Amino acid sequence: MHRAPTSRRAVALLRSEKLLRSQKLLRSGALLVIGVLLAACTSSSDEPTTTTNAPTTEVTVPTTTEPVDLDIRNDGDGRLVFGAMLPDDGPGREAGQSALLGVELAVTDVNEAGGVLLEDIFLSPGNPGSSINDVQATVDRHLREGIDVILDGAPAEQSIEVLSKTRAAGVIQFSPTSSDTTLAAAADTELYFRTSPSDTERAVVLANLANEQALQTAAVVFDQDGAGPALAEAFVTRFEGLGGEAIHQVPYNAAANPASSISVLSQDPPSGIVLIGGAELADLITDLVGVGIGPRSIAVYAILTDDVDLGGLVEDPRVLNGLGLVEIGVDLNRIETFATRVEAAADDRGVDAPFDFGAAAAGYDAVVVTALATEIAGTDRPEAIAEQIIGVTRDGVLCVRYNECLELVQSGENINYDGLSGPLELVPPGEPSAASFVIRTYDGDAPPNAALDRYLFAR
Repeated sequence: MHRAPTSRRAVALLRSEKLLRSQKLLRSGALLVIGVLLAACTSSSDEPTTTTNAPTTEVTVPTTTEPVDLDIRNDGDGRLVFGAMLPDDGPGREAGQSALLGVELAVTDVNEAGGVLLEDIFLSPGNPGSSINDVQATVDRHLREGIDVILDGAPAEQSIEVLSKTRAAGVIQFSPTSSDTTLAAAADTELYFRTSPSDTERAVVLANLANEQALQTAAVVFDQDGAGPALAEAFVTRFEGLGGEAIHQVPYNAAANPASSISVLSQDPPSGIVLIGGAELADLITDLVGVGIGPRSIAVYAILTDDVDLGGLVEDPRVLNGLGLVEIGVDLNRIETFATRVEAAADDRGVDAPFDFGAAAAGYDAVVVTALATEIAGTDRPEAIAEQIIGVTRDGVLCVRYNECLELVQSGENINYDGLSGPLELVPPGEPSAASFVIRTYDGDAPPNAALDRYLFAR
């Protein structure tokens, strides 16, 4: 679809609407000042950079705590406003705070390149808290602020709980961190997107790898609850589509005795084994080694559905020797300059390591993709923005920086934004079809050996 540049007359009208709205809010609200971070850095051939200090951005928000009127939809006011819902503590802290650093850097870069519709973009802070009530409160506050996009890093079950509210308000939910397999089906909306790939893509990239390694047969051992069945199905479908044969598909009950499920594997060993589950995989791998089909004997790969450290769960880390762990990950050599900026921004804000640079890159990309879609739509009305988001990432002139993409859009070109987190190539239901993954390999010590990391793209 041809994308025409926004007319300056339309932008002038948007500015007038923005001024009227801001004057009303100033009479009834408080001024929220958000410092946008910026780290000076050296230039790179494939990464956005900036070397000047960014101005402080201001968002005028009402202070009322009355319930949100969901009959009032967001029809845009001329300024693109993001509302963060990214964890700052608990299990999701590392990804959430890393994503926020990327988001803030993107806001800086977009504004330094001229903003969107000739206006600066804005960010309102927020986190999902620890309960559904906390999430609801954060969403309600953002809706009262008139935000256009919620940057959603809440756990999947909490995100799902607020989908009906954001959908009714006509607001976009965009996640840079969630890979949960249930979200795409639960969202069932054209207003939900993510720059983090679905966990099923980990199974797809593993099937591609198994085919590359000429594995003829495979066994899939998976937790029968949660994401296990979906990941197992994704692996089997791709693996057999490439000519392999899944000779064993073995579900287990993690609360019972998973070890009993592997006896069939020792009787009829496959070329490779795929394990899908959580902490119980430590015992399963130990048992596989005991019957002679551990990762030192045949190819064994694991997809973790929980945030666990296998090396800390086994009595002897040597049983993991040779195990390949499939994770979402970005090659730091490809985004070295960006990683340096993230570290500098974290230092400025007092955010402690470790960092999830993949989440930071995905947060950055979520902002840039939305900003470009808004420029193409010619309005910050979320439903109009949503119609352009997928197209921004595919089937056009390749661009990797906001400023160069913006110039192409303003000249009427279709664009294909390749992000820091990967090529993206978003597809319905609004998630990446091309993403970066890492195979992390254990070589006898508790943590995987980073020197053996191998990065792959799933397409």
